[in-house]
Amino acid sequence: MMGISDSDFLQGVNEKDERMFSRFFNRYYAASVNQAYALISNKEEARQIVQDIFQDVWSGTARFDTLVKAKSFLYVSVRNRCYNYLKRKEPFTYVDISQLADEIQPVTDEALWEYDYLQSIYEELNNLPPEQQKVMYLFLDGYSDEQIADELGKSYYTVRNTKINAINKLRVIFGNTKRAVIFCWLLINAVSMELA
Repeated sequence: MMGISDSDFLQGVNEKDERMFSRFFNRYYAASVNQAYALISNKEEARQIVQDIFQDVWSGTARFDTLVKAKSFLYVSVRNRCYNYLKRKEPFTYVDISQLADEIQPVTDEALWEYDYLQSIYEELNNLPPEQQKVMYLFLDGYSDEQIADELGKSYYTVRNTKINAINKLRVIFGNTKRAVIFCWLLINAVSMELA
C-alpha cells in the first residue's frame, strides 16, 4: 500500500479508523463479492453477504496481526456465510455429513493467491478513468453493452469503445501473468451472464 506500512494499515483497521477501514473495504470488497458469487450464483445476495461481513468486522472485535490473517478471515467468512445461505435456501435437503466434509476445503495458499490476484485486478479496475470504471463494473456485473448504454445514458458505440479501450489498457498492465488469466475468466463469465 502506497505511503503506509501494512502494520499501520492493519492497526487503523483494528482501531476502527474510518479512513483505514474504507481502504480495507475498497481493497477487498470486490474480490470477496466475486468469491461469494462463484459459490452461490446470485450477485445481489453475494453483495449482501459481503457487506454483512464487513459490517461485522467494523462493529465486532476481530483483530488482524497480518494481511494474510485478514485475507484468510475474509475468505473463510465468505465461504462459510455462503454455505449457510445455501443451507437456508434449501432447508429440507438432507446431506450425508461425510459428503459435506469432502466438499469443504481448508484455506490453501493457492486459494489465497487467487484471492490476491482477483483483488489486484479490481485495484487496477479502480485505477481506470471513471467512465471506463463504470462501464467495466457494469459489464462484469453481467450487463450487455446495450444495457450499459441505457444505464449511463450513452450511445452503444461509445460504451463499446470505452469497454474496448479499458480492456486493452488492462491487457497491457497484466501482460502474460496469472492475473491476465483470471481477468480473462472474469470477462468470459461476464459474457456468459450477458448471453444467459
